[in-house]
Amino acid sequence: MGLLSGSAELNYNIFDTTSRDKTTGETTKSHINTLDQLYSLNANLLLFPNIRFTAGSAFEYNTSKIKSNGTESSSNSRMLNPHLDIQGTSALYNYGLGYNRYETKSSGSEAQINEDYHGILGWKPIDLPTFNLTFDKMRNYDESKKSINIATNRVSMGVFYRQIRGLDLDLFTDYTSSEDKLSGIKTNDLTVSGRGTYSATFFNRVNVSSGYIFTFDNTQMSSGGAGEFSLQLFPTSGLYAASDTPTLGALTSLGGLIDGNITAPTTVNIGLPPVGPNTNLPRNIGLDLQNPTDVNEVIIWVDRNLPSQIYGYFAWSIYTTNDDPTQPTAAWSQWATVSQAAFGPYQNGYRFDIKFPDVKARAIKVVVSPLAPNIPGANLYPDIFVTEMQAFSQVAASHAKNSVTRISNLYNLSISTILTPHSEYNFMFTLNESDNIFRYDMVNAYSTHYVLNRIFSVTGSVGHEYTYNPSFTNNALTYSAGLRAVPLRTLNESLIYSGQLTEQKGRFTAGNSLYLTNNAQLYQGVSLVQSAGYSANLNEYGSMEENVSFLFGVSASPHRTLALGTDYSFTKSSGSGISTNASRFDANASYRPFDTLYIFTSYAIVEASERKAETLQGYGLNWSPFPGGAVQFNFTYSQNLDSLNNTKNSMLSPSVSWNILNRTYLDFAYARFSTDSDLQVSHSESYTLGLRKTF
Repeated sequence: MGLLSGSAELNYNIFDTTSRDKTTGETTKSHINTLDQLYSLNANLLLFPNIRFTAGSAFEYNTSKIKSNGTESSSNSRMLNPHLDIQGTSALYNYGLGYNRYETKSSGSEAQINEDYHGILGWKPIDLPTFNLTFDKMRNYDESKKSINIATNRVSMGVFYRQIRGLDLDLFTDYTSSEDKLSGIKTNDLTVSGRGTYSATFFNRVNVSSGYIFTFDNTQMSSGGAGEFSLQLFPTSGLYAASDTPTLGALTSLGGLIDGNITAPTTVNIGLPPVGPNTNLPRNIGLDLQNPTDVNEVIIWVDRNLPSQIYGYFAWSIYTTNDDPTQPTAAWSQWATVSQAAFGPYQNGYRFDIKFPDVKARAIKVVVSPLAPNIPGANLYPDIFVTEMQAFSQVAASHAKNSVTRISNLYNLSISTILTPHSEYNFMFTLNESDNIFRYDMVNAYSTHYVLNRIFSVTGSVGHEYTYNPSFTNNALTYSAGLRAVPLRTLNESLIYSGQLTEQKGRFTAGNSLYLTNNAQLYQGVSLVQSAGYSANLNEYGSMEENVSFLFGVSASPHRTLALGTDYSFTKSSGSGISTNASRFDANASYRPFDTLYIFTSYAIVEASERKAETLQGYGLNWSPFPGGAVQFNFTYSQNLDSLNNTKNSMLSPSVSWNILNRTYLDFAYARFSTDSDLQVSHSESYTLGLRKTF
């Protein structure tokens, strides 16, 4: 049984831009024409019941003509990607062999070629650990082998045990040998990592969870003193948040970013976002290295291949911090910006290679905006999922040691014990050792909760936190008390007091806070939230800092098609003779009278000390009137106003897709973008005509 499939796609794009600098009066005009051709052919053959053969190739050819301020230029590029694989599966074994070649060439330069011969062998015995062995033979070179000529061989083995409930054991070994045949640099890297986790419940009241991760990495290097070595770093966690304030705020842990799987998508999507509030927030993607570490290269893996006009859009800003990146108080600093990162296939995935000047930091993140609708062909890429993030340190061969060994251990233990129906004891211990540098954290905490009557309940806790690392020890006493009232099913209130007394190097700091929160369901579909708080913090030098905050918000959904919301927040801080305050008012509304039409609007006023008040307005509409028909029409409009520099951004984009024949589509899209501010005014128009055929 066999199956042939393929596609042919032609896209013609026109992009015109006119911009004028209001300060200098200088006007810039550009006109760009591009023609993109994409072809693919694939065969999928079932040779035997358990053996499958796949082969195919993709070809892409792009031409462009650019006219800017009277100067004309033209360029072209091509890509060829043949591949073949044979794979077998059974209840006990899986195996496979394959070949992949990725060749790119741009006008005025030599062809760049990546070749990969790969294989896999898996063993899945019953009641025993499963086993996976993979190998790759990779070659990266240019056509004449005068600029690039790198040979890499890699063997990996994984053993996984899942036969005992609550116990997971993994062992992973990787050996990579690489040689740069031009510079003479040779590296041999051996990585062995083990992971074990255990969780169980005893006597229906004691919950125990524990984990241990061991990593051994040895890199041996030799060269004539020229070139660079690449040393991979091993973060303790992946991090992510969608935020337009990259210098402030916490990132949440995302284990899928560092699980070693370069093909499995995470929840991070940098493709074209849907129209709506906050869907186009910049993506903050990071790694926690636990200790300050030298890093100068980050690799972002994605789940699909991208044409040049798509991957060339992304610009990457590098931010670092030495704080705990999961805490709201973490302060990030911008280190560098990479306007365009190298992109291409490697091993079995696709990756952006982002290089920047060396920096030493505990945590690092890249901030990138999702795909914008004004990019030709953006509508074809609503999903570009990040699969993995890696960090490296490039070391000059002249400064590198012949052999570098890094060993790290990470152990954690958590025990939660129910002492009485109203009280609980928690113990947590974490030990982190890296390159003979030890750090450990230990927490003991007692908490209680008691229901006084139908309306009132109380909570309380007291704990001790101890942290040790070579430079200091930290002792902290934490405590809290709370009162909660639920007089009605639709009304609840809470009053929380908390504090912490900390000693470090013989110096003391203290902090106390009191917060009142109210939540009310006033009517069906109408809810209210309000909170007020006060905190006072005494630093190690005896100075007091005080903070007052207030929040009030209302949300309403008077009909299933309409959602309304508004909130106001205010904060005031004082200390060391300085007083600052900030406030923000937000209002938003969205209306979806039927599934094919979505309308939204937002309004905000932002005020802060010694800063002019800033007004933000946003409007948007998305309309798709003929769902499921042979002709698909879509209309999108959005406008954003910012009183800072009197900036106005607007975008209008109608598009139509016609299913001419079975699996044959004709697409047309028009987009108009304009920006007007006190500094600059610009107008852009794009026209895209596309023809797609799949079989």
